[in-house]
Amino acid sequence: MHLLFEEKCEMPQQSVMNEIMEKHLGKTEYFSCYKLSAGFIPENYIAHFKDGDVNTGEYAAGKRE
Repeated sequence: MHLLFEEKCEMPQQSVMNEIMEKHLGKTEYFSCYKLSAGFIPENYIAHFKDGDVNTGEYAAGKRE
C-alpha cells in the first residue's frame, strides 16, 4: 500500500503503525523500516487476485509459492 499526502509528514513510530495495521488487518509482522517506508505482512489475511486467493501469512512464511 502506498499512501500519498499533499503535505510532507514525519514517519510515525513503529508501535503506532503496528497498532493501526493490526486494527485493520489482524496480527501483522513488521519486517522493514526505511526513512520513507515501512513493511508489514498480515499473518492471516486473504488477498484476492484474478488468478486465485493467497493467504499472505502462508506466502511470507514460504508455505505457499
